[in-house]
This record gives sequence, C-alpha cells and structure tokens, in this order.
Amino acid sequence: MKIESYDFSVNLMRALLWQYNDAENLQSILQQKEDWYTINQTEFWQDWYDNVFNLLTANQFGLNVWAIILGVPLNVTLAPSDGLDIFCFGIDNDGFEEGSFGTPSTGTVINLSVEMARIALRLRYYQITCRPCAWQTSEFLSSVFSGYGNVYAGDNQTMGPLVYAFFFEPPAAMKFMLGKLDLLPRPATVGVELSYNPADIFCFGIDNDGFEEGSFGA
Repeated sequence: MKIESYDFSVNLMRALLWQYNDAENLQSILQQKEDWYTINQTEFWQDWYDNVFNLLTANQFGLNVWAIILGVPLNVTLAPSDGLDIFCFGIDNDGFEEGSFGTPSTGTVINLSVEMARIALRLRYYQITCRPCAWQTSEFLSSVFSGYGNVYAGDNQTMGPLVYAFFFEPPAAMKFMLGKLDLLPRPATVGVELSYNPADIFCFGIDNDGFEEGSFGA
C-alpha cells in the first residue's frame, strides 16, 4: 500500500510583500492568523492522516472506518457449543494460553486487537487492489508480517490451493483471524492452504515436487 506524503501547513507569511517587511502590526496579524491555522487546520489534518487515513498508524476509530469501507468485520461471533462441556482454564476460559477449547452455549464474540485489525485490513486492501501472483504477494507479506517472521506464497501452477508458508509460530489471535476471515490474496476460484513452521529449506526438490507433494529441499 503506497501512502502519498502531504504538506498540510499554511504559510500565510509568504503572502507578505517585501515592502511590508517593516510593518510590525501587519506581520503580527498574519502571524496570529497562521498560528490559528496551525492548530485548527494543520494539526487537525495531520491527526486525521495518522489516525484514520494511514492504515499503518490508524487508531481504533480509523480502523472501524476502514473496516466498513473494506467490508472486514473486526469482531467475529463463534457459534455456541450447544450445551457441550467446555474444557478450559481460568476466568476467561483460556486454554493453555491459546484460547478456549469451546464456546459457551450463548456464543462468543472475538474482537480483533488494533495490531491484528491493521494486519487484517492491509491484507484485505491488497487482496482487492493488487495482482495475486506468488512473487508479488510474497514481497507484500514480508512487509505485513515483518515483526513476526518470514511468510511466502507458493503457487504449484496446477490451479490447486495457493500455499502460504509461515516460517514462525503465529500468535493464537493471528491463526484465528487467518482461519476465519478470507483475507489472504488468491486468484479467483483458487483456494488457500496455510502451512506453519515448514522445513527450514524452502525450495523445490529434485523432481520439482511442490507443496505437500515432496521435499522442499534439493
């Protein structure tokens, strides 16, 4: 996602002609007006840019706006467990720090954190605006998941699922998000398959075997 840079400043002093350089009262009026614009326009639009427009820095309000535009829910309701016993621990039903093993009979609403929401919205934005070819997608993923580790997209060129290889163990919230929401770029009618912590060697074998068809190593 390319974010253009904008200059929101209003330099009223440049309107002052050289022959008025010694007009202190006129300069004072212009300076006070410029100070007012700095607070009421420059800072306002800068805050709007940072908190709403820029997905890299948007706050919760800005993310909610983007969620409406891109059609991505920032909270997901899990179906109830229909009275089945739930095996979990703690007040918040945390199971081994990975989340609940089941959902209460009334259902559960999972809210994405600000960090996860930014990732989800960036993935969705890329999904609907860019070509889903493997090399270009891999380049984009290196930016989105730069704080976690390497992620690559692999295309076996058989119209089979596009495989996403995560060379790190994603947090539970990220796994949940990627599993529940259709966010990863893919060609039309092509599915997506997720692979976590594959072999360290990332390439195709002697027989050119692809994902899940053989070794990644030479």
